[in-house]
Amino acid sequence: MPSALNLEVDVSASPSSPARKLETPEPSHLEIASQILGIILRYKLAKDTFQAGTKDGTNFLAHIHSKVAAKERILMCLPAFPFKSPNNTTKVLGRLPDKAEEFALAHLNGLCAAIGDIYTPGARLMIVSDGLVYNDLLGVPDRDVWAYGEALRALRARKDFRHIEFCRLKDIVHVDVPDELDEIRYVANATNFRHALLQQFSKPGYNVSLRISEDEDTCLTYRGYIKFLETDLQNVYPIGEGRSKSKYKKGVEYIAKQMLTRGDVSSLSFIRPARTGPVNHAAVLIVITQAFARAVRQRFPDRLRLSIHPSTGENKLSVNLLPTETSFTTPWHCSIAFRLDGTVITGHRSQFDANEDFELVYEKGRPSYFREKSSLFSWAGEKGGITCEPVYPTGLLIRPAAGRNCLSVRDVDAAKVRALSQLNSPIILRDFSRTRNRDLLVAKACEFGVPTPWKFDTPGRNDRGVNVTNVLPVDEVENKASFSTTPR
Repeated sequence: MPSALNLEVDVSASPSSPARKLETPEPSHLEIASQILGIILRYKLAKDTFQAGTKDGTNFLAHIHSKVAAKERILMCLPAFPFKSPNNTTKVLGRLPDKAEEFALAHLNGLCAAIGDIYTPGARLMIVSDGLVYNDLLGVPDRDVWAYGEALRALRARKDFRHIEFCRLKDIVHVDVPDELDEIRYVANATNFRHALLQQFSKPGYNVSLRISEDEDTCLTYRGYIKFLETDLQNVYPIGEGRSKSKYKKGVEYIAKQMLTRGDVSSLSFIRPARTGPVNHAAVLIVITQAFARAVRQRFPDRLRLSIHPSTGENKLSVNLLPTETSFTTPWHCSIAFRLDGTVITGHRSQFDANEDFELVYEKGRPSYFREKSSLFSWAGEKGGITCEPVYPTGLLIRPAAGRNCLSVRDVDAAKVRALSQLNSPIILRDFSRTRNRDLLVAKACEFGVPTPWKFDTPGRNDRGVNVTNVLPVDEVENKASFSTTPR
C-alpha cells in the first residue's frame, strides 16, 4: 500500500472543493491527516479498487486535513445496506440481517474506532440506505425494505456500534411526511419518495449509455450491478418459455442502467418494469444511481464519500464491508461462513449448502451463518449443550444453549476450549454459573494446563492472511490460549 505520508502528491483536491489548497499546514496536522487516510485505505476493496494512474485516495488528504486543523470529527457517508437479495434460495439466507450484516457493521464501526484511537474528535459513518431507490425494480416489497432497515438499527443498538448512524431516503428528499414513520406510513409513502428523488435530482436529457462509455466510475458501477443482478433476479424473472437467456441478459442490462440513473443523476420518469416482458435491468439501475448520488452529495456535502463499488478513487473511496479476502464483500448479496481458525469467507448460500465441511447455524430461530464442522463446538450435550458464536474481529463467545446458569464452570470441557483457543482466540465463556467459586475456578484452571504466552509481532497480516490490524494490532488478537469468564 502506498505510504499516506508521501508528500510528493497532489493534495490540492478535496471531495467538497477540488481547488482548495493546503496552506503551510502544521506538520502534526498533516501527519495525523495522513494517518487517518491510511486507516481508511486499510479497509479498501482488495481487488481492482483503484485503477492505474489514479491517486489512491491522496486527493482526499486536503479535506481530512481541514477537519484535523479545525479539530472537527471526521464525518463519512456510505450509500449501502438496501435490502437482502430477493434470491434467498441460492444466494442469501433470508430477508432480514444475519451474521454477515453484523460483521459488516462491526467492521465499519471498527474503522471509525481506529480513527478515534489516533484522533481525539474521532469519526462517524452515516449509512444512507438506498433500498427504496430501486427495490421495485428487483421485485422486493417496500415492507421488506422497512423490516431490513429496522432490524439493522436494532442490531446497531444491541451491539453498541456507537460510531454508526443511519439515514433513509425520506431524509434526503422533500416530502411532507411526519418525522417519525412507522411501517404503514413508510410503505404508504414509498412511491412518493421515489418520485421525489427523480423530480428533485434527475438530469433532463441524461444519456446513460453515453455516460457508461465516457466515465470510468459509472462503467465500473454498471458492471457491478450486472454481476449481482444476474443472480438476484434469476428467480424473479426465470429463464424459460417466453424468456430466453439473451432476453434475460438484455433485461438485466436495462435494469442496471435504470438503477444508475436513479442513483447518480438522471432520468425523467419513474420506471416500473413488467414481470412478463424482457426488461433491460442494468439500464434501469444506472438511471436510478445517478439521481441518488446527486441527492447524497447535496445532503452531505462535507462528508467523505465511501462506496461499495470499485472506483477510480477520484470522487469516492471504495471500501470492503467484510473482513475477508473472498470476492463477495456486501452482506446483502452473500452468505458468511467461518473456518475453524476464525477465517471469514463469503459466497452464495448454495456454495456452502453443497459443501459437506460446513453446517448452517441458526440464531433466534433464523439461519444466520455457516461454520466449519468440528466436534470442538459440541460438549455438555446431556445438559443442553452450548452455543459458539463468532466474535468480531476474532475469537468465540461460548454460552449454555439452554440459557444462563444452565451449565456451571464444572461442565466446561477444558480440553476442547483450549484446543479452540489455540486456533481462534480469545475464547469468552459467558453465563456459566459458579464462576465466583474460587476452588472450582482453580481446579478448572489446572485442567486447562500451562498457559501459552502472548504472541507479540509486527502489526500486519496474521498467518491466515487476514488483515487483523484494521481494528487490533497482532499482539492483541494472536493470543493462542486466552480464556475469559464473565461472572454474573
